[in-house]
Amino acid sequence: ELALDGESPVAVAIRDGATIMLEGLVARYGEVHAGAYAEPLQRALVVPIIPPGTERATGALVLGLSTRLQLDDAYRLFLDQIVQGLTGSLTSAHASEQESARLEALAALARQRREYEQRLETTNDELAQAVAQLQALARTDPVTGLPNRRAWDEELPRELARARRRSHPLCVALIDLD
Repeated sequence: ELALDGESPVAVAIRDGATIMLEGLVARYGEVHAGAYAEPLQRALVVPIIPPGTERATGALVLGLSTRLQLDDAYRLFLDQIVQGLTGSLTSAHASEQESARLEALAALARQRREYEQRLETTNDELAQAVAQLQALARTDPVTGLPNRRAWDEELPRELARARRRSHPLCVALIDLD
């Protein structure tokens, strides 16, 4: 944000959004030369830069005026084309910067998502291992390490079904150890 509290021609042009003619450049700023000519500039235009789609100037362009040309419609048209070209370039550069920032933000989100997915996968693996351990503990007697009643209740129906399918005999023994 520009500090526009001063009354410099640039500040006024930006604040008011209007072009300002500066006369007497030599008296005001000393000799200012442009191009191959020996004589210093006498006049300049301070043109506010107002990007398309906005109402407020975001900067100003100071255009030194030739001492050898009349400021007629053709010269004004030429200067307007310079300002429009510069404004278009600045607008394009700004849009490009915004797009780059947006892409960087998306890349950061993608990295965060990958990191989150990796942490989630690690957590899921750890959880699956814990569940497998709990299932093994739930089916095993902690003192003897032998299958317990829960294992019996889960395995007996499967073994009975397999014996029926194959027409094989099945021997079942239940021992209660205390």
